[in-house]
Amino acid sequence: MKQRLKYEKVNNSNDVIKINLHNGYTVMAISGHIEEEYTTILFIKDNEIDTWREIEDGIAFVANYKTINSAILKHVSNLIDNGKMDKYIKTLKFEFECAERGIEIVEKERLGEK
Repeated sequence: MKQRLKYEKVNNSNDVIKINLHNGYTVMAISGHIEEEYTTILFIKDNEIDTWREIEDGIAFVANYKTINSAILKHVSNLIDNGKMDKYIKTLKFEFECAERGIEIVEKERLGEK
C-alpha cells in the first residue's frame, strides 16, 4: 500500500517545505512568489546523506499562500506516478556511486597503490 505524502514546513517557513517519499528519500521545495504565481525549485536527498541535489527548477504554479504547498505536493505525487521521481533517484544513486569510486581511486593513488 502506497503511503500518503504529506508536507512539513521547514523552520516554520511558508516558502520551504519537505516531503518524505517513504522510500529513503526526501524532496524539498523552495518557492517564491510574484503576484499570483509561485516559482518553485525542487531538491532531493538520500535520507542517509546530508546532500541535496536540484531536480527541477522554475516550476510555475498559479496559487496563493494557502494553496501553494498542496499544489507542490500534487506535483511531487505526479512525478512519482509517472516514474520521473525514480529517474531522479537513480541519477542521484549513480552520482554517489561515481563519487565513492573516485574517492577510492584518489586514495589508492595517494597511498601509492595501483
